[in-house]
Amino acid sequence: MDRLDAFIQNKNWHILIVDDDSRLRALLSRYLNGNGFFASCVESVASAYKAMAIFEIDCIVADIMMPNERGTELLSNSKIESIPPVIFLSAMSAGIDRINGLKLGAEDYITKPFEPQELVLRLNRILSHKNEKNSFSFGEFVYDFSNKTLKNGKGETVLLSSTEQQLLEVLLRNSNKSVSREKIAHDLQYEEYNVRTIDMQINRLRQKIEKCPKEPLIIRSIRKKGYCITTE
Repeated sequence: MDRLDAFIQNKNWHILIVDDDSRLRALLSRYLNGNGFFASCVESVASAYKAMAIFEIDCIVADIMMPNERGTELLSNSKIESIPPVIFLSAMSAGIDRINGLKLGAEDYITKPFEPQELVLRLNRILSHKNEKNSFSFGEFVYDFSNKTLKNGKGETVLLSSTEQQLLEVLLRNSNKSVSREKIAHDLQYEEYNVRTIDMQINRLRQKIEKCPKEPLIIRSIRKKGYCITTE
């Protein structure tokens, strides 16, 4: 079976690795293929364009500094109508380099050296959103992921703090499943995990969406597991 046939039969995310370092390409390819992805490798931006013309690429992992070219050209070529999400890999670790990469439109920026597992985690975060519905209905409410708004049954916008909005998104992405406090803390990027802090944020969100916050029907407490938002 050649690489094209393998891709057609494999429904996993197709990752394109763009790097002039053959050893790194081989390492990342093996690691990603072993972790549920389908990885293809090219050594230049020009080759990346050719790959995108042939295959449906879900995400690009690209080095920035390559001979006679920069990976940032992937995001600055006006001839390309649609570019997949891009994660930059670079030995350029200064804050300004990361900022410039993100300003160009990169989804993420990872400095070398790095652990391959870190790349897998970041790919999962980015690609999990590709299958995400634009909106979720629960109770009398509708949350729109595109414009980050929550509306009640009357069509009125319910004002949420930044933390409440992020918390609601975490629960909706895992709707009808229990979400541990540890995962909530991780996804909200809390530096320290604190049970009381998570419970307090849940209670604040309940105040805005539950008819009776003390007897919640939408955001349910799952004993010894965490919380679950019901959208069924």
